[in-house]
Amino acid sequence: MEISAFFYITSLSNTNADKFQLLPLVTGMAQDFVGSNNINLLEPRGQFGTRMAGGKDAASPRYIFTCLSPISRLLFPDVDDALLHHLEDDGVLIEPKFYCPIIPLLLVNGSQGIGTGWSTFIPQHNARDVLEHIRAKLDGAETLPIIKPWARGFAGKIEMKEDRSGYRSIGRAAVSFFNQDVSHAYRTRLTFTSLFCNTEPTANDTIFSNHI
Repeated sequence: MEISAFFYITSLSNTNADKFQLLPLVTGMAQDFVGSNNINLLEPRGQFGTRMAGGKDAASPRYIFTCLSPISRLLFPDVDDALLHHLEDDGVLIEPKFYCPIIPLLLVNGSQGIGTGWSTFIPQHNARDVLEHIRAKLDGAETLPIIKPWARGFAGKIEMKEDRSGYRSIGRAAVSFFNQDVSHAYRTRLTFTSLFCNTEPTANDTIFSNHI
């Protein structure tokens, strides 16, 4: 389905959202680069953006397509549809008031945004860790497994701060030596091969060069 066609669907469900709100939302739900979604509910068919620009380089909605990801119906099972509370508009049942996934996707994919006077940042977590924590809680375990931030495809490390006030992401860097033909002086280049999680390389990609 063409991304721009989603605006027509919202007119059928009476969703109070214009295309400037809806289309970036749909595009974001299909992004699968590092730092975007651990589980993308929609399939990216086309240029949905890259980590180099934090997804801002996605193509125009009329040029990209999507469909429901195969895992989406596992997270939102058919048998649970009867439990959803559908809203009513002029006597017609429309979309549910909210959907209920079997695991908290807000923890899996994270969330970041600004509301009225408040800002929110929820980091991403490994779905397996979230499942293990939920099962332990349902079983009444005395000690619950610790879940820590995790991003699919991130090659660096995410570790807890010394004061246990939060987590920090640590990237990786490669050191290379090269020779200048004119000056015959060796120079050192430090290139980040894995940048900080949830950041854009354009803001962090730094090369240090100095004579040794």
